[in-house]
Amino acid sequence: MRRLLRSVTRGAAVSLACTLVAAFGLAETAGAAATGTTWVPTATRAVQLQSATDLGPLASGTEVHITVGLALQNETALQNFIADASNPASPDFGDAYRPSGFTAAFGPSSATAAAVASYLANEGFTNVTVSSNRILVTADGTAQDAERAFDTPLEAYSQFGRSVYANTGPAMVPSTLSGVVAVLGLTNAFRFSYDPMKASPTTSTSLPNYPAVYSPEGFWTAYQAQNQPTGAQTSIATFAEGDLTRPLQNLRTEEQLNHLPQVPVTVEQVGLASPDTSGNLEWDLDSQFATGMAQSVSHFYFYDTTSLTDADLARAFNAFASQDLAKAGSASLGECEAFPYLDGSMLIDDEIFAEAAAQGQTVFASSGDTGASCAVAGTNGARVRPW
Repeated sequence: MRRLLRSVTRGAAVSLACTLVAAFGLAETAGAAATGTTWVPTATRAVQLQSATDLGPLASGTEVHITVGLALQNETALQNFIADASNPASPDFGDAYRPSGFTAAFGPSSATAAAVASYLANEGFTNVTVSSNRILVTADGTAQDAERAFDTPLEAYSQFGRSVYANTGPAMVPSTLSGVVAVLGLTNAFRFSYDPMKASPTTSTSLPNYPAVYSPEGFWTAYQAQNQPTGAQTSIATFAEGDLTRPLQNLRTEEQLNHLPQVPVTVEQVGLASPDTSGNLEWDLDSQFATGMAQSVSHFYFYDTTSLTDADLARAFNAFASQDLAKAGSASLGECEAFPYLDGSMLIDDEIFAEAAAQGQTVFASSGDTGASCAVAGTNGARVRPW
């Protein structure tokens, strides 16, 4: 039986995860407040890009996609439940919420979500949508709409060969809008990256054998898993970006070559579809290795989003949790933790992953490489991109 949940006040205290060096800096300026409005800050901080050419204010008509993250309710009770559900000594061990139950117990209130949605619509945004768990409110607008709605200027830059923009003041909201955690989409300079290692296929099981790529049979042998249960009863997912036509074709080829059954695959499109194919090698690895090592799974999901920006990936993570279709999800991606600290996605993602944990879902991230360090500093000799 579920325990009664007591309402608690959310605290928002985070620390800078790593020192900003070389590529990015922190600014504390703010835009001009609208007359008569009392503004309060969100966790989205001002950003001042370095190693970049300032091109001046972002053109007012530039299209932006905004994601407003809202605070969960009863968060202390939620964290206690997550701990108890994984504790064999607890009566809640092995228990899990369904999405509707989670939203009722812990999701932001309907009134809070409606107030934010109404505010965005009044400020000129269109396609205003509240996610089913009410954690995210998304909307389309222009740079001018965003500057006015969140009292922050947006600046255009050229950095590392890319055209980007960033908010040079912190994101603010009217004091009447309680429960807003952060505003994503005010910068597209921060994004996750992947850096797959190329290696020659091998069936060798001698260890160490690195760098190399095992076939499914090689993995089963190396981990002595030939007679272990398969993943046939489990649905899994991976987070991706771009046009997945070729990775889907390659998965079928890999299954045929390795005499594996065809796993049912669904692409859950989150946001606008992108024609980008630059990440195909990574999506090949994620889909073929995950299904191949499991020998078979009940279903495989791609949560495919528009880009690898913090804002777009937060929406993909939220779709994974709010739909609760897959029990495990993998993100073969990395980013300097200072960036999601600055734009506020760190707090929003934590809320989404808390829902996943309460529902018995597990999210995995790639390890090694540069981890959460600031790639521009270089900590272990790996050379990666600065975003």
